[in-house]
Amino acid sequence: MKTISAALLFTCILNLNSVNAQQKLDVNQAINVTGQNMYYSVNGEPFSSAKFSKVVDGTPFFRDEFMKASVILSDGKTYNNLSVKVNLMDGTIVYLNDKNEELEATSNNIKAVEVIDVMTNAKAKFLHSSMTCIRTGNKWFKVLDSGKVQLLRYEKKVLKETKPYASATAEQHILDDPEYYLLTDTDCIRIKNASDLTKQLALLNSSFKAEGGSKKKAEPQMVEMVKEFNRQ
Repeated sequence: MKTISAALLFTCILNLNSVNAQQKLDVNQAINVTGQNMYYSVNGEPFSSAKFSKVVDGTPFFRDEFMKASVILSDGKTYNNLSVKVNLMDGTIVYLNDKNEELEATSNNIKAVEVIDVMTNAKAKFLHSSMTCIRTGNKWFKVLDSGKVQLLRYEKKVLKETKPYASATAEQHILDDPEYYLLTDTDCIRIKNASDLTKQLALLNSSFKAEGGSKKKAEPQMVEMVKEFNRQ
């Protein structure tokens, strides 16, 4: 039987019913099922970049270029070697099909995405909001560290419009305004800053000692604290 490509397999599963999964998803434990033959009829949704044509600063995507990725479904199945762009503003995935056409996937069956920078081999993992305590809407949370607890960054994008002097055309600016969350076995907690994270980790484990954190978001400091917590 003829083997279906990874991109076509990905297209085929978009209309499958989602599994009601509310637990944490460990993307490292997902099962690779590429190569299976699946025949389902789906309606492709062409991606239109016109809605971002007025953007002069910033981007709605994690990266503007397509990246190699693994897409993890709610049942733990993984589809590898896809070319995708993670739309952080709309909470969707844009991918290339076999004809090199850009399609937008809006299925809630997609629960996590891991992208790879082919130049540096650096990886970035994103959880869909349905895998956190914020289960409404389509949102992506970047996993900054994972273990006993997970430190997540909600990739919040803010769109602002300005109209230059004597111009009839408005310009759009996309700004990053990240929010941070601590995901445990039972809950996820909004983290205001590094100082707040220190207090929350102490509540989870009274024996954990960390230096007083800054009252700024200070992402590198927060990541190091959670790494130390997960090592203990």
